[in-house]
Amino acid sequence: MKRQGGFTLIEMVVVIVILGILAVTAAPKFVSMQEDAKTGALNGLKASVVSASEIGRAQKLMNKNSSVTVKNGYPDGLPTGIVSLVDLGNDFEAVLAGTPSTDSKVEFKFKGGSDNCVVYTPAASKDVRPNVEVKACS
Repeated sequence: MKRQGGFTLIEMVVVIVILGILAVTAAPKFVSMQEDAKTGALNGLKASVVSASEIGRAQKLMNKNSSVTVKNGYPDGLPTGIVSLVDLGNDFEAVLAGTPSTDSKVEFKFKGGSDNCVVYTPAASKDVRPNVEVKACS
C-alpha cells in the first residue's frame, strides 16, 4: 500500500508558531514606518508652505499677483492668502483657526486625521517672517 505524503499536525503547529513570532516582530516596525511617513509628509508640507510664503512675498514686491492678500509683506491667514498659494494635493486640507482675519493661523492637516499639523502664523511685523511649524493640531 502506498503512503500518502503530507504534513503532520505537529509540523503545521510549528510553522504557525514561527509565523506568529515573525508577525509580532514585524508589526511594530510597520507601525513605526507609517508614523515616519506621516512625519516626512508633514515636513515636506512645511517646506512647501515656507516656499509659498516667500514666493507670495516676492510676487507682491514685484506687483505680479494682486489676488493674494498680505499682511506685513507676507501672505496672510485668509483663504486668499497662504491657502491660495499652497498646493495641498489629495492628502491635506487647510483649516482656519478661529474667526477668519488677516491674523488667523492656518492649520494644514491630513484629511484622514492625524495628531500633528503644519501651522502657519502670519508675520507679526514687517521685520519678522511668518512662523511655520509642525505641531499638535488644535
